[in-house]
Amino acid sequence: MSYNFVFNGKHSLNDMGIYAEMKSRPLFAEPKTIYEDIAGTDGELNFNSANPKGRMCFKPRIIELECHFADGGESRADYINKASAIATWLATEDDKVLTFDDEPNIQYMAHAANLFNIENVTEFSGTFPLVFKCMPFRYSTEEITTPSAVLTDVYNGGYYTDAVFKITGTSSNGFTLYSDREPDKVLNVKAAMSGATVIIDTTDMSVKMNGVSILHKCEGDFFELHPQHNIITISPDNGSLSFTVTYRERYL
Repeated sequence: MSYNFVFNGKHSLNDMGIYAEMKSRPLFAEPKTIYEDIAGTDGELNFNSANPKGRMCFKPRIIELECHFADGGESRADYINKASAIATWLATEDDKVLTFDDEPNIQYMAHAANLFNIENVTEFSGTFPLVFKCMPFRYSTEEITTPSAVLTDVYNGGYYTDAVFKITGTSSNGFTLYSDREPDKVLNVKAAMSGATVIIDTTDMSVKMNGVSILHKCEGDFFELHPQHNIITISPDNGSLSFTVTYRERYL
């Protein structure tokens, strides 16, 4: 069975002429496990959730493929040029979106992580292994935007995920943003707003008002959206603020 994919904006078969076979696609990423063996006690102490997020974290997800290609040209130079074009496409400085044809609604953030050692099959065809090192999670291809008043129930159908909060309106003393799922993490934005828009991005931990960073006017902690229901609150509720929550569900 062929496992065609799109990476770095190009389709493996339609754009690059590569026929791909799946060798390994794990059900979920390997957990980061930390255990401490204490002398004189039974078992081991589990520190898997002893981190700022307070939850299990995961190692990169590794996906392995076997790729085959033929140039279709009439010279060895054509074949070498085709191999060079494939290497240029796969060699990226940072993670790119990776999707597979058999998972049209799921995407990964990945980069090619192996040397492209090509084995010649014929003079004009070759095969090579391809290893993608991905972020641990699988992501929905669609973003969800929830328009809200100052208190709303945001439902996350996946695993823990980051979000972007867009707060618009007027408040002379700024506002406080928090979630019932992490009540100990409260973000205080101490900047006066007058018909302004504040964007809080928990992925890169930034806070901007009308495009300008106001992180120096903020105190507290950023938080994640937990699986299922999250009651998000802006305080004080003076009737002049509204916000939207934008997030992408991610899965193990």
